[in-house]
Amino acid sequence: MGLFDMFQKHKHSIGAVHKNSFKQSVNTFIPSIPQDVQNLLWFSDGENKNIDKSSEEPSAISYKLPLSTNVPEKLGYWPNYTRMSPSQRYSYLEWLTNIDSSTDMGNVFTFFYGLERYIKTSKYNQAIQMIERLKKYHNTNNSFNYYSNVALVYAAMLYKEPKFLHNITPGSSSSLLLIAKGALNGGLNAPEIMNAAKDFNWENTRYIKNNPDVFQKNLENLMKKLYSKDYYPIPQNITDVPMTDICLANISLSSQTITGLATRVPGPLVFSIPDFSKSRNIMTDIYYLLKESHDLTKKSLKIMRKNGNITPKKQIEPTNSRRINPNTGHPMSTDKSIQTAKEMYESTLNIKHDYSIYNDPKIIHDDKVLNRVLPHYFLGDLFYKQGEWDRAEKEWLSIVKLMSEKAATKLAIMYHKENRFKDEISIIKDGIQYGTNNTVYSLSGKLDVRLSKATTSFDRNVTRDKSKGYTLQ
Repeated sequence: MGLFDMFQKHKHSIGAVHKNSFKQSVNTFIPSIPQDVQNLLWFSDGENKNIDKSSEEPSAISYKLPLSTNVPEKLGYWPNYTRMSPSQRYSYLEWLTNIDSSTDMGNVFTFFYGLERYIKTSKYNQAIQMIERLKKYHNTNNSFNYYSNVALVYAAMLYKEPKFLHNITPGSSSSLLLIAKGALNGGLNAPEIMNAAKDFNWENTRYIKNNPDVFQKNLENLMKKLYSKDYYPIPQNITDVPMTDICLANISLSSQTITGLATRVPGPLVFSIPDFSKSRNIMTDIYYLLKESHDLTKKSLKIMRKNGNITPKKQIEPTNSRRINPNTGHPMSTDKSIQTAKEMYESTLNIKHDYSIYNDPKIIHDDKVLNRVLPHYFLGDLFYKQGEWDRAEKEWLSIVKLMSEKAATKLAIMYHKENRFKDEISIIKDGIQYGTNNTVYSLSGKLDVRLSKATTSFDRNVTRDKSKGYTLQ
C-alpha cells in the first residue's frame, strides 16, 4: 500500500535487453537482473517457480503474461504484477536490472511486497538488507519511508533483533520506533529523542537545529544523572496504554499461512503490543528531558559566548520572499512543492481495483474508504499550496467524517492562520468525534493537545476572531 510520488524514468543500458526485439519475455530480462535481486524474487510459474498462485503474492512474476515496450501508464497504490498492463510489467522487469535507479514508485512497492514475504523465511537477513538498500535510493517518498519502517520494526519484533531498527528513517515514524524499543526492553538515545522532539509536543527546536552537539551532550548528561544511562529506558510497568498491531503491508500475508517453496520461519503475522507512544508517563518524561536540556543548553551557550568560544552569528536581514496568490491573497508554496502535491493527487486517480482478489472483508472496506478519501485529501493539499484555500477547505470538509484526524488537522492549521479560532476549535472536536471509532484513521492523541492550544488562542484573541462556520459533508 502506498501513495506514490512519480519519478521521471531514467533510460539506461541493460545488457541483454533489447527494446527493438519483436517479442519480449521474462527470460529476456533474467540474465540482466543481479543475482542478489533474483534470489529475492517470487515466480508463480516457469522454471523458477517458488510460490503458488493461490498465495495471491502481488510481486509474483509469471512467464505467461505478455510484455510490451509501449510507454507505461503510472502505477497506483497496491500495485500487483498480475494486474499490471504489459507495458507496466516490462517497465518493472527492466527496473529490476538496476533497482537503485529512479522509477515509478509502484515498481519499488511491488518488489518491496515480495521482500516482506521473505522476512518470514530463512532469507530474512537478505530481505532486510535489500529493504535498507531501497530506503537508501528511494527515500524521498513518505509513503515508502513509512511502510519500510514498519517492515523493519516487524522484523525486529519477530527475531528479537534491535539492530534492524538502525535504518528507521531519521526524523520519521518516531512512534513506531518507540513501540518497538519498548517491546524489546530498549530505550531511546539522544539523537532519537531530538529527531522526534515535536512528536513529544516540544515545539522550540531552536537549539536542536542550531546547536545539536551542545544540546545532545546536555541531554545525555541529564539522562545519566536521572537514569544512570545515556539513554531513556522505556518503562515496562505501564498499563494505561492501548494495544496496537504491527503487521506487514503486503495484503496477501493477511491469511494465516505463508505458502512458498522457501523455508518458512515460524512466528505470528501480526504482533499485538502496547502502544508506548500513547503513554502519558512517557510523553511527560521525554517532554521534561527536552525542556531541561533546552534550558541547560541556553546556559551553556551563554557561558561559551562569554568566554569567546562562540562567534556570534551575523544577523541576516529578512527578505519578503513569500509568494502570494494574486487572486485569493493567500500564500503559495514553492513550485517544487506544488508539483509534488500535483503528482501525489494524480497518483490517486484512475486506479482500477479488483476486490475479488481479497478474502478479508476488512481489507475491502478499508480499500474503499481510501479510494474515497485520498483524492480529496491530496487535491485539497494541492489547492492549499496553490493559495486556493477556499477550494482546499471544500475538499477537506468532504472527508472529515471518514478521515477524522488527518483532514481535521489540515483544516485546523488553515483556520488558525485565517484567525478563525472558534472554527479551529470546532473542527478539532469534529476530528476527535469521527476518529473515536474509526478503524481506518484512528486517533493518535495529538488532537487533544491541539485542542488545548486552540482553546487558549481563542481566549486570547476573542476580539480578533473571524470564524464564519462550516458544514461537513
